[in-house]
Amino acid sequence: MLIFFQELCLQLFLWLLQLIDGLMEIFSAIAGVTNVRVNGQSVNIIEYLAGNSTVGTIFWCIFILAVGLTCIFTIVGLVKNMIANNRNVSTIVGKFFLALLGTMAMLAVVFLGILIANSLLQLLARIFQIDNSNKLSNALFNACVGNWINGYNINKINVTSLSVSDIFGGYNAALFGVWPTSWKCNGMVNPNTFMYLPALISSIALGIALIIAILNLAKRVYEIIYLYFCMPVSMSTLPLDDGARFKNWREQFVTKIILAYGAVLSVNVFVLLLPLIQS
Repeated sequence: MLIFFQELCLQLFLWLLQLIDGLMEIFSAIAGVTNVRVNGQSVNIIEYLAGNSTVGTIFWCIFILAVGLTCIFTIVGLVKNMIANNRNVSTIVGKFFLALLGTMAMLAVVFLGILIANSLLQLLARIFQIDNSNKLSNALFNACVGNWINGYNINKINVTSLSVSDIFGGYNAALFGVWPTSWKCNGMVNPNTFMYLPALISSIALGIALIIAILNLAKRVYEIIYLYFCMPVSMSTLPLDDGARFKNWREQFVTKIILAYGAVLSVNVFVLLLPLIQS
């Protein structure tokens, strides 16, 4: 019965590792680390959405609306200044032109910021990809192995492509060669030193953590496009509030752009720390 239990635990662990690899592919694509296939082309998801024709049409419609709002806010600012007389008229009019020209300048800055952020993210990911053991599923498996046998180690295999019999090898059997009695230890790892419970707990916990991270990154993509749409409107209030709303927009946009750095860095640092935790 013990051998059956060990085989079942390892099989569940391998299925969870395959799930983790799949989640990591989604994580990397949504974070902007790797490209996705769209209409036969390999594209970065955030760059693709920002440059999409439908998104562009919506942006320019909002920009036209923002031009009208800028005129209205400029008139309101002039009327308020007539009452309070605490600002210079030339300053208010200057903010009107600054809002229009600043929107065009910020459009270029937004695209440039996205391109630079994605390039740095990809560079950060490549820095941590040193060898095959840095694959998340392999690193987690290696931390739970216990003892490698027969000259095998994590650098020689891809765990998710193996079966239970490949990893544990065969077993000795009694009762007409059917009932297993002990392992032959002719596989890759020692079945008796494998950490079954930590393997299941850690893989389930890691899977849940990756799902949460993916949902947060998916929300980030939505919020970046939403802030992209809101940029002309936030600039249009410049003659009225001296850029207070634009400052709030800028802080939110920068926060959403750099959010992926923390997620990518934390996952890769976790992979690097696994061998230290094991030892």
